[in-house]
Amino acid sequence: MRAGDAVVVDSAFWNRPHREECKARIEAAGRPWSLVFMKTPETVLRSRLAIRSKRFDANAARPIDEATFSRFLASIQEPVDEGQITVAPT
Repeated sequence: MRAGDAVVVDSAFWNRPHREECKARIEAAGRPWSLVFMKTPETVLRSRLAIRSKRFDANAARPIDEATFSRFLASIQEPVDEGQITVAPT
Protein backbone atom coordinates (compact mmCIF):
# COMPACT_ATOMS: atom_id res chain seq x y z
CA MET A 1 0.00 0.00 0.00
CA ARG A 2 2.78 2.42 0.85
CA ALA A 3 4.09 2.07 -2.69
CA GLY A 4 0.68 3.08 -4.01
CA ASP A 5 -0.26 -0.39 -5.19
CA ALA A 6 -3.84 -1.60 -4.89
CA VAL A 7 -4.31 -4.33 -2.29
CA VAL A 8 -7.09 -6.85 -1.73
CA VAL A 9 -7.58 -8.08 1.83
CA ASP A 10 -9.39 -11.41 1.61
CA SER A 11 -10.84 -11.95 5.06
CA ALA A 12 -14.15 -13.01 6.52
CA PHE A 13 -14.31 -9.85 8.67
CA TRP A 14 -16.98 -11.43 10.87
CA ASN A 15 -16.94 -8.63 13.38
CA ARG A 16 -16.95 -4.87 13.09
CA PRO A 17 -13.83 -4.21 15.22
CA HIS A 18 -11.74 -6.33 12.83
CA ARG A 19 -13.13 -4.40 9.86
CA GLU A 20 -12.51 -1.06 11.58
CA GLU A 21 -8.90 -2.02 12.35
CA CYS A 22 -8.24 -2.93 8.73
CA LYS A 23 -9.91 0.25 7.43
CA ALA A 24 -7.81 2.35 9.84
CA ARG A 25 -4.58 0.80 8.54
CA ILE A 26 -5.61 1.44 4.95
CA GLU A 27 -6.58 5.04 5.70
CA ALA A 28 -3.31 5.58 7.63
CA ALA A 29 -1.48 4.58 4.45
CA GLY A 30 -3.49 7.23 2.60
CA ARG A 31 -5.32 4.68 0.48
CA PRO A 32 -9.02 4.34 -0.32
CA TRP A 33 -10.92 1.22 0.77
CA SER A 34 -14.02 -0.65 -0.30
CA LEU A 35 -15.87 -3.19 1.81
CA VAL A 36 -17.72 -5.80 -0.23
CA PHE A 37 -20.11 -7.88 1.86
CA MET A 38 -21.11 -11.19 0.29
CA LYS A 39 -24.47 -11.87 1.95
CA THR A 40 -25.02 -15.61 1.88
CA PRO A 41 -28.30 -17.20 2.99
CA GLU A 42 -28.09 -19.67 5.87
CA THR A 43 -29.47 -22.42 3.59
CA VAL A 44 -26.51 -21.97 1.26
CA LEU A 45 -24.06 -22.00 4.17
CA ARG A 46 -25.61 -25.23 5.48
CA SER A 47 -25.41 -26.82 2.03
CA ARG A 48 -21.73 -25.90 1.72
CA LEU A 49 -21.07 -27.20 5.22
CA ALA A 50 -22.67 -30.55 4.36
CA ILE A 51 -20.36 -30.88 1.34
CA ARG A 52 -17.33 -29.77 3.37
CA SER A 53 -18.09 -32.29 6.12
CA LYS A 54 -17.64 -35.17 3.67
CA ARG A 55 -13.96 -34.45 3.09
CA PHE A 56 -10.77 -33.97 5.06
CA ASP A 57 -8.23 -31.55 3.61
CA ALA A 58 -6.56 -28.23 4.39
CA ASN A 59 -9.90 -26.40 4.04
CA ALA A 60 -11.85 -28.98 6.03
CA ALA A 61 -9.46 -30.06 8.76
CA ARG A 62 -12.15 -30.91 11.29
CA PRO A 63 -15.88 -31.54 11.26
CA ILE A 64 -18.19 -28.69 12.24
CA ASP A 65 -21.16 -29.81 14.29
CA GLU A 66 -24.48 -27.99 14.73
CA ALA A 67 -23.44 -26.31 17.99
CA THR A 68 -20.25 -24.94 16.42
CA PHE A 69 -22.13 -23.76 13.35
CA SER A 70 -24.78 -22.05 15.49
CA ARG A 71 -22.07 -20.23 17.48
CA PHE A 72 -20.47 -19.13 14.21
CA LEU A 73 -23.76 -17.75 12.89
CA ALA A 74 -24.41 -15.90 16.14
CA SER A 75 -20.95 -14.31 16.05
CA ILE A 76 -21.33 -12.68 12.64
CA GLN A 77 -21.80 -8.92 12.74
CA GLU A 78 -23.11 -7.96 9.33
CA PRO A 79 -21.89 -4.55 8.18
CA VAL A 80 -24.41 -1.78 8.85
CA ASP A 81 -23.74 1.81 7.79
CA GLU A 82 -20.07 1.06 7.09
CA GLY A 83 -20.08 2.18 3.47
CA GLN A 84 -20.24 -1.42 2.33
CA ILE A 85 -21.23 -2.77 -1.04
CA THR A 86 -23.59 -5.69 -0.43
CA VAL A 87 -23.70 -8.52 -2.94
CA ALA A 88 -26.56 -10.94 -2.42
CA PRO A 89 -27.86 -13.80 -4.55
CA THR A 90 -31.00 -13.14 -6.54
